[in-house]
Amino acid sequence: MLSVIAAIMVITVITVITMSVLKPAPYTADEQGHFKYTLTSEKEGRMDWEGQVSGTAISGKMVWKKDGQDDIHYTFQGQEVR
Repeated sequence: MLSVIAAIMVITVITVITMSVLKPAPYTADEQGHFKYTLTSEKEGRMDWEGQVSGTAISGKMVWKKDGQDDIHYTFQGQEVR
């Protein structure tokens, strides 16, 4: 089973590649697998992540907000490959 923390770690690594100078990001996660957190960068703005882990699957959305540009909305989904 893909844990919520493992899923958040994978998403964070992807985001670190995308954004520079990230600040630590507290997150919330519940027993049903729902998680939510925000990553911020002085240079690149803010990324609001929200998703759901269920068994070996993950799905969710991310909104990238940056001054001077329209909000960019992403969705993601994945399944553990064995």
